[in-house]
Amino acid sequence: MPGRRGGDKGVERRHLTEALRVLGVPSAGIEDSETPDFIVDTQDGAVGVEVTEFHALPAAPGKYPRRVIEEHWEELLQASWQYRREHPDLLPLHVSFAFDEMRLPPRREFSAFFDELAASVRPLLPGLGERMVENPRGTRRGFNRPLLTKYLRHFAVSRPGVNISWDWSGSVDAVGTTPEDIRRIVAGKAGKSYPSGLPLWLVVHGGINHSNYLEILGGEAELFRSAQLTETLDASPFSKVVLLCEDGPQVWSRADGWRAADH
Repeated sequence: MPGRRGGDKGVERRHLTEALRVLGVPSAGIEDSETPDFIVDTQDGAVGVEVTEFHALPAAPGKYPRRVIEEHWEELLQASWQYRREHPDLLPLHVSFAFDEMRLPPRREFSAFFDELAASVRPLLPGLGERMVENPRGTRRGFNRPLLTKYLRHFAVSRPGVNISWDWSGSVDAVGTTPEDIRRIVAGKAGKSYPSGLPLWLVVHGGINHSNYLEILGGEAELFRSAQLTETLDASPFSKVVLLCEDGPQVWSRADGWRAADH
């Protein structure tokens, strides 16, 4: 899909430009490449730069990666809009879900899940104020909603807005990046075949989803403390690594180790 790759390359180039700014490296030119992604002409000579987006691992072994769940959520959201178009009395409502764990109804349960939700919401409409929270596992009389009970910790209903949103439960996992996440990325990129004799840098950036939110828990101090990460970096072909974190960039070099860089 050439068009998609072209779009990806544009995103990668923007992050590369930001990394060069963070490093204080003026560039006389950036050339698109494949392995590495770019060749950058600096005052010290050509440098190959690999640019990659951070993606979190599953919260636990055997679980789905977050991005897979986020994509499934998008399908659930689209299905919910269709359901609401077919049931216009639900259109003026905003329903917020808090899932008990990182698990969503499969597609075959979408319709039954919405039916249970509609049956639970409609009795609340006459007395509905700004926001009402319902616990599917509570003791309200006559409340028998097996799918809501199975998947939700609670849901909230309010009149403003016209969309259903997903609240990430605090029990899902902390949003943040660990040294092991970075070690995994470095190890993966280090295994590629790069031109010999070309200095290499690695740039890691985040995204807008929970699955690729890039923020180091504990900052550079935590990165310094990870012996496994240090060992992987030392064995890698990269002389610099730039993490474009949400809370500010982190830079590693062979000479100085980790440091927090200016925004």
